[in-house]
Amino acid sequence: MDTPFYYADDKKVPLTPSKAFIAVELEPEADRSEVMEAVAAADALGTPEEAEVIESLGIVLARAKPDAPEEGISSASSTLDGLKSVHCTCPVFQMPDGADDEVMVLIPRFRAQFKPEVSRDEIDKLNKKHGVEIIEEDVALPNNLLLHLTDKAKKNALELANLYHESELTEFAEPDFLMKVRELSPTMVDALELEEMTDDFHMGDGDVSEAEAIEPALAQAPPVNDPFFNSQWALHKMRVPEAYARPVIDTDRDSG
Repeated sequence: MDTPFYYADDKKVPLTPSKAFIAVELEPEADRSEVMEAVAAADALGTPEEAEVIESLGIVLARAKPDAPEEGISSASSTLDGLKSVHCTCPVFQMPDGADDEVMVLIPRFRAQFKPEVSRDEIDKLNKKHGVEIIEEDVALPNNLLLHLTDKAKKNALELANLYHESELTEFAEPDFLMKVRELSPTMVDALELEEMTDDFHMGDGDVSEAEAIEPALAQAPPVNDPFFNSQWALHKMRVPEAYARPVIDTDRDSG
């Protein structure tokens, strides 16, 4: 079997499938109780209480037992994929240089930047051929589209992102990963944000220390209890933790 990969800066980045989780996307308006019952019945999976539910994306991430055999995990994945409430399974990959429980979930959508001269008719024709639909357009970047896989898609999001990236109609295409990382402490700030915040406070007369630079932001930052928050780069760029007094995404662990 070929090693899965995606494109970044026109280079192929290899991916390692994870054996720690199974992920599925629910059908719109579907009751997740059917999925949770299947999780509870699967010998290879942990309890429903251990499963992560990302309500905004309709994604359920079920944890595999540490000693579960590969065939047991595969069987559980097939069972979940066959449920009426499940739209599709989502491949899960190991986070590069991450711990076993730090993973990248391939959401059934991808972003494509079409060339400026490409018409909407050409885009629609390509999308129809591959069973995808436009769910979001970037108003600041013409022909930058977020595409979602429909039931007519014959390939997964990774394969389609690569296919679109290689197309003469696009400048690039990239898969949409949901990254699960270790939970943040209430005052954790990543290195890039620290550098940017420090630079902001170095404007004007005189310099301040890094500790003094980030102190105002940290004083306002609320506790973050979402293990997926650190992967939401746009939220960091907008400094959402500094602006709101609640977590950005509610990771509901209720099995009901």
